[in-house]
Amino acid sequence: MRRRGAIVLVVLAAIAPASAADRIKPKPRLSEPRLIFSSNRTGAFHVYTARLSGAGLGQLTFDGEACDPVPSPNARHVLFERCGRPGLWVMNADGSAPAELASTGFDASWHPDSRRIVFLNRGTLTIGIVNRDGSGPRLLPRQSDSPPAWSPDRRSLLYVRAGALYVRRGGADRVIALDVASAVWSPDGRWIALMKASGEQINVIKPDGTGRRRLADVRRAPFGPGLEWSPGSRYVAFTDLAGIHIIEVATGRVWTLEQRAAASELAWSPTGRELAYVEYRQGAIRLLTVAGDVRTVFSVRSGDEHRGVAWTRPPAGTRYRAPQPVTPLERVVGSELELRAPVDELAADGGAVVYQVCRALAVWRPSALNVAPIGTYGPNACRALRTESPFSIYSPALAGDRVAYMTTSGGNQINYMLWQASLSAPQPAPVAGGNRCCRGNPLDTVRMGHVLGDGALLVFSTWEAVGTPRRVVNETIWRLREPGFAGVCPAGTPPSEVFTTRPGPCEQIAKSADALTPLAVDAGRTVVRRGEGPLELRDAQGSLLRTIPLPPEEAIAAELAGDDLVVLVAGALRHYSAATGDLDHTWPLPNVPSGGFCGVPCFTRSQLQLEDTAVGLVAYILNGELHLLRLADGVDRLVGPATAAQLEGSGLFYAFRVEGDWPGRIRFVPVALLLPS
Repeated sequence: MRRRGAIVLVVLAAIAPASAADRIKPKPRLSEPRLIFSSNRTGAFHVYTARLSGAGLGQLTFDGEACDPVPSPNARHVLFERCGRPGLWVMNADGSAPAELASTGFDASWHPDSRRIVFLNRGTLTIGIVNRDGSGPRLLPRQSDSPPAWSPDRRSLLYVRAGALYVRRGGADRVIALDVASAVWSPDGRWIALMKASGEQINVIKPDGTGRRRLADVRRAPFGPGLEWSPGSRYVAFTDLAGIHIIEVATGRVWTLEQRAAASELAWSPTGRELAYVEYRQGAIRLLTVAGDVRTVFSVRSGDEHRGVAWTRPPAGTRYRAPQPVTPLERVVGSELELRAPVDELAADGGAVVYQVCRALAVWRPSALNVAPIGTYGPNACRALRTESPFSIYSPALAGDRVAYMTTSGGNQINYMLWQASLSAPQPAPVAGGNRCCRGNPLDTVRMGHVLGDGALLVFSTWEAVGTPRRVVNETIWRLREPGFAGVCPAGTPPSEVFTTRPGPCEQIAKSADALTPLAVDAGRTVVRRGEGPLELRDAQGSLLRTIPLPPEEAIAAELAGDDLVVLVAGALRHYSAATGDLDHTWPLPNVPSGGFCGVPCFTRSQLQLEDTAVGLVAYILNGELHLLRLADGVDRLVGPATAAQLEGSGLFYAFRVEGDWPGRIRFVPVALLLPS
């Protein structure tokens, strides 16, 4: 059975030809070609089938996880495994009558007569053979390093052991090639394609060991390269780091069908006109024609994965059970959004809020009955937390229908990236980024963040860090424009401390040899903190509008809405006029560890957090409780438990946690109900 990273078929023992009864049995009438694959779309892996359009989805397995389906040559049965656990199973084409064939079996393939199966035994790597009905199990006194398979003429088995390629025929084993990592028969049985063990090279050789010659050099891929013969034996398709390619065996001509496609599995269609593959970076199932046209049959959401894609043409009239419903990640109940996990961060603009849950993003408008997913957001987003490499999202922002956010990934070397998407184009595109070594202080680990949005304005900043403890210097503020804007975006690679640029929709609007950190945006204006001293109000082009002088280190956080500039200092909330810079009010707050908008990966939150301001109100969280303070008179109202909050002209969005199956909550309170006069 094909597994990830073992895409090549190899073979091993002599088997008698099919009986006369098999040869004269009339062939069943077949249906149109379909794809068969395994997916964890419901949270557990099961086997599915669908038409090439993606319609007509049917589910074949329901009990226990099932992976890597392999349909029989006559398409009447399907082999499958138990997803990393020992166990080789078989079922009818419609998923009925599942039965275990070998408790330790894996990496199996069918005999051309569809009645027998050859496989490996987990642990020992010995080769086993069993009939489709489970009878006649036996072990061959041989081991194989890769999946064994029968020859098309049904008389030989091919296998690889310790770099030697064996053909077993008539009970005798013969080495036909050395320096072999894996191999696969051509459908006409005339050739064997093999991958050299010592180098990144594809060869072909005849079954008698003669005629070995080089076909192509490859750039080895993480899960391959996968070698797949076309049905007519004219071509070999393979995948490597440069993309998906085809070799014409007779001439050795190689051409690329799709550049940089990260394909973990390849499968030719019965007609030889298309290749199905799994894009391993995203898990999507795609179809690629020999002309190079590509389309996605099944996309994925966060945590989704597809494995073991293959083609099948089941007997006409085969009926499939309906797929199990996918449990949503969220549900809307009145003016409240309920989620399967707590909300990590949120940012609002107008009547909408972008929220982060389980390293995935979506936008919710209380006026809508559902959410708008961004990128790979979906039911399996929380499952992905248990399986993904280190990855995090920070500083999400919403500006009109545009979403921008930062991500980090990697182990010792940290890659940080700024992404932009929109509600009309929800697949995020990378905009800017860099990488650093090693994990530690967020101001030093990442050099990009403080993403803020409002209306048509999206800003972010880049910086350097020096000294011990680390201090921000050379900070630059960038405006993120609509896609298509002809600007340059920052890019950086260690050990250099200086950012370079690359084409992109970014516009540099301000720069300082000291820190120049964005804290809030509103109506085309940005509040920034220069060094450890004054606050500055700048317009959308970065021009200085006003300076708010403050003693060093006094401004902890700031928020802006219309003429209200709210500054958090130790033990107090100061209310300034943005138009004049005059101090209108000072309202006392507990003098406890305090903070505000983070802008970089935040590992902890302060005891008191300034969240937002709008409609003459200020939202802050103290000891896990959300407060609304009215700027005009200092009236302070306790709202309730909260983890994050945002104020807009439409009302209040705030996140909180509860017990149960839907622990994450976002509640919207219309402005008329916020703080009665």
